[in-house]
Amino acid sequence: MVMELKTFALPSQPVEVFVRVSGTTYESASILDIWKSLSVTINYYTANSFSATVLLTPANIKLFVPDTLLLIDKCFYYVDKVTCDNLENGTFQVSGNSLFAKTSTRIVYRTYTQTKRAELICYDHLRNEVVAPSDSKRKIGYLDVASPAVLTSSTIQYQNSYGVVQEEIETLCDTYDFGFKEVGTFSNGAVKNQVTFFKGRDLSNVVEFSAEFENIGEETYENSNYDERTTALIWGEGEGSARKHTQVNNSLTGIDRKELYVDARDLQKTTDDVTMTDAQYLVALQERGKKKLAETPRVLAANGTVDLNSSLFVYGVDYEVGDRVKRTSTAFGLQDSQVLTSVTKTWDETGTYLDGVFGRESKVKILGK
Repeated sequence: MVMELKTFALPSQPVEVFVRVSGTTYESASILDIWKSLSVTINYYTANSFSATVLLTPANIKLFVPDTLLLIDKCFYYVDKVTCDNLENGTFQVSGNSLFAKTSTRIVYRTYTQTKRAELICYDHLRNEVVAPSDSKRKIGYLDVASPAVLTSSTIQYQNSYGVVQEEIETLCDTYDFGFKEVGTFSNGAVKNQVTFFKGRDLSNVVEFSAEFENIGEETYENSNYDERTTALIWGEGEGSARKHTQVNNSLTGIDRKELYVDARDLQKTTDDVTMTDAQYLVALQERGKKKLAETPRVLAANGTVDLNSSLFVYGVDYEVGDRVKRTSTAFGLQDSQVLTSVTKTWDETGTYLDGVFGRESKVKILGK
């Protein structure tokens, strides 16, 4: 049985499909204006993603293959997975990520030791390993990066060798609370996403999401310390009693102290023609510990479906991904300010939906206490 699909239009412009000619040269091949469902997730700290259920036809099977590109809301996405679980449905599934995710195929191909702000380190990784590497074979031609503004308040002591570029950048963004966005352009066969690092606005005194305001529904709640670690014990170069070591949050005690061992033997005090002082090396070890602790946080979140029909606050006008907003849930006794870390837009035969993930918490106030 072939399922009848309805036609939907994105709010800003149709979804355009591009096929690869050679390298990162592409040509426009089609407009995707018929589908069963389409979801796009826009993230603050990480690459964006998409998924679509489209009509199963010979033309579509030929069109939607790995590395086909989709231009959705002024951002290019590449296909990396195509599946069909049931021929009887008459549809198949296509999914992938924004072009930034291609940095998962590049490593920090050097010993990189710098004392810089975190956003400048992210910029260096993209320039050195992806956008303009010394070895032209490593260049990914459809990515570019803008020189960042000042996003963080101080420098960090950082060293890395052979890390995955995507992982290093996304971890730095998450640890130091800034993000990035991608804007796509197409000209004479040249596809391009420009990556821009940015810091969201603090709108917590202006924008509030609450069931009482009727601008959020289908609330979900999670409060977990299952994976939480609070104190990092970091060990660097050396052997036995001579091995360099330091700590992060070492003053915590009792059940508030949840220790994480961090093996940072790859961090070296002397690399190439750069030698850190003892104090600088310990700071570099501590930065590694902070990164690892950022990967094991306590989870406290009350998320939900944002009401697109609410005139109180309009996405893309009054707020966007990366902004800090107030989140109130009387159902779960929670009120705090949180960064809107992710928004998923979904279009299907029943309508258009916007799901928000309020991911990074500040101090939480328990209502009624």
